[in-house]
Amino acid sequence: MPSADAFDFGEDPALQGIYWRDEILQLMYWLQGEGLLDEVTADDLRRFLATDPGELEARLDRLVQEGYLEPASEGIGQYRLSTWGINEGRRRFVDEFTPFLGRDSHLDCGDPACECHTSGAACPRLQGRQGAT
Repeated sequence: MPSADAFDFGEDPALQGIYWRDEILQLMYWLQGEGLLDEVTADDLRRFLATDPGELEARLDRLVQEGYLEPASEGIGQYRLSTWGINEGRRRFVDEFTPFLGRDSHLDCGDPACECHTSGAACPRLQGRQGAT
């Protein structure tokens, strides 16, 4: 994922906030969908996002306040996507990566006959990788 320096935000904090919200939600959704991490720390995300550690932690706290993230049940400084955060992360991920996926959602399987495609229900084949949806 690109650094914010790759874009000209000027000094507009609103545009920076939107950019970082989208990047964080998309990344956390991908990490969860791949079965890599359901709960993350700022250090986990910094492996993928080039930003100041203090600023990233402040943005994660802001996403908790806005309802996108929840503090993880174990450990201070750990976060997980809320139900709303999963939906928003999915939307952003799909917008960005659908042409490369070959399927509608990262948390859907590749079987078009599966109920996750026909009913919109959570995919039973990926149940352990979906978290709380």
